[in-house]
Order: sequence, then structure tokens, then C-alpha cells
Amino acid sequence: MSPPPVVVRRLLTRPIAFVVGLLLALVLLPCWLLSTVLVSLNIAAVARPLRLFCFAYVYLVVEVVGLIAALGHWVRAGGATATDTAQARNHALLGDCLTVLLTAAEYFFSLDIESHPSESAEPEAPMIVVSRHAGPGDSFLLVHRLIVGLNRRPHVVLKSTLQWDPLLDVLLTRSANVFVTAGEPTDAVVRRITDLARGLGVDDALLIFPEGGNFTENRRTQVIERLRANGHHAAAQRAEDLERLLAPRITGLQSALVARPDAAVCVVAHTGLDEIDTLAEVWDAVPVRNTLLVSWEYFAADDVPRDPTGLHDWLGYHWQLMDTWVAVESARLAAAAESSDNA
Repeated sequence: MSPPPVVVRRLLTRPIAFVVGLLLALVLLPCWLLSTVLVSLNIAAVARPLRLFCFAYVYLVVEVVGLIAALGHWVRAGGATATDTAQARNHALLGDCLTVLLTAAEYFFSLDIESHPSESAEPEAPMIVVSRHAGPGDSFLLVHRLIVGLNRRPHVVLKSTLQWDPLLDVLLTRSANVFVTAGEPTDAVVRRITDLARGLGVDDALLIFPEGGNFTENRRTQVIERLRANGHHAAAQRAEDLERLLAPRITGLQSALVARPDAAVCVVAHTGLDEIDTLAEVWDAVPVRNTLLVSWEYFAADDVPRDPTGLHDWLGYHWQLMDTWVAVESARLAAAAESSDNA
């Protein structure tokens, strides 16, 4: 469902969400404190609902405190949000909020996050980041890494449904991002990606998910069937060769690369939460007791083709490498988890 117009969000949904969130945070604080103690005792009968409640409460508090901080930044800047100082404060606040959420996820879900940087040096150039899309919260993790780990200003191509979240709506609409609405013409999205990419600075990073959505077996089958139905048999075969990833699309990436010929590219692979997509799967997985691996690989601008055919082959090659990497690392993580359970 598409979010309401920006005027409605500013004057109605955000204030209501803030007041309700503040009241709930105050009322539920004693329950959260008690639940946190019980989680530390790891009582099996109540571990799952209490862990979910504790994390949800932290998310609620981050929403409330984040909205207060965002309002303070807006007042301090006199309503100006496009200045360098205002943008720096906005991204710093987003990074702080994500740090709290990821720390809470690691604690309450017994999740270990490992980030493996590229063996090559990070380019001193505008960067376009392409990543697989699988598991809950992977976009949060990547944006956090860009802000906190790489000191980059993130810009994201993301679904407009995220604007239902009041804090994300405030923080992400104050900087340049591309919100994609379901059913929106591709040409309109490409134009906005092009405009955004053209304005990237040396410290900026544009995050794109070429698969267009989280990986599931059902989506993988739909992609393959759609390609075959449209007569793209070679592309359908390449999509079928990918067992754990969806076939990537190059339209948005190519438009960004053409707009910024000097932009470097970073390919991100991750695994560890691949099998979690629905709320029911989230419930079954808690506590996760798993490691989320994230791999980053940098490529200089001259190493990435700009023409459609060359870029399609280049991205397809790296997606095939990523598919193999995910298979190997998933098997290793599963073996390590089984060994730990048997110990």
C-alpha cells in the first residue's frame, strides 16, 4: 500500500505516531525492563515472545527519540534541510539510530554480524553499491555500514512503503533518495535515479538492489517464467542457473553509471538470514543464534562496462560468483551451528 501524501504524513500520521509511540514507550518501560532480565535468564518457555517484544520496544523508543532529535535538528537549522551541515546531522542521526537497532538485534536475537571488507582499497570517488536482497533488515545493515564504517552519505533506491515508518520517512525524505511505488513506470524511476546519480559527490554512495525484491523460491520461479514467456530464453537459463539469487536487472544501475562515468562500483554479498522472509519465519527463527556474513568488493570506474551488453554480462558474472559464495558460506555456517549444538 502506498503511503499517504506528504502533507498528510507531516500533519497527521507523524504527530499521531509520535504521541502514541511516546505513551506506549512510557507505559511499557517496566515490562521491557522485566523482559530484558528474563531474556538474560534464557527461559525457554518465554524466550521467543520476550525477545521479539524487547526488540520491538527498542525500535519504538528509537522511533520516538529519533523524531524528537530530527525535530531539534530542523529547528536548529531554521527549517533548512539541504545545507551540508543539515545533511551531515541527518545522516549522523540515521547512523546512530541504526547502530542502536543493530546492537539490539545482536543481543536479543543472538545474532553475530561479520563484515568482510574488500581486499582492494576503497576508491576515492562517488560509489554505486549493488547488493543482493535477502532476509530481514539487510538494507538497514548496508546503510549503517556506509555511514558508520565507510563514512559515506548514503542514497538508496527503495520501496515507497517504507515511508509508512515515521522516522524513516523524516530522515530519508530530507536527503536525496528514490522511492519506488508499485506499478510506477520504469522510465520515471530511471529518470530519478539518473538525476540522483548525476549529483553524487566523492563521499556519496548510491545503494541499488538489482533483484528488485527479497529472494524467495516463489519469486525466483516467477522471474524465470516471466523471462521465458517474453521470449528471453538465454536470460531465463541464466536466471535458472542462479539457485540462491534472483536474476539482476541492469536498468537502474546503467542509468546511474552513464550519469556518473567516474563512479566506482561496490558489489555486496551477504548470507545468514536468507531463509527468513515472512513474519512466521521470523517467529520460527528467534533466537537466530547465527552469523550474518557480509562481503564487500570494490571496482574502479574503468573496470565496469557502461554499455548495456557489457554491463549485463559483467553483473551476471558477479551474481554467479555471489551465488556460489552464498552456497559455500551457508553450508559452512550451517555446519558450524550444528557443531555448536552438538557440543
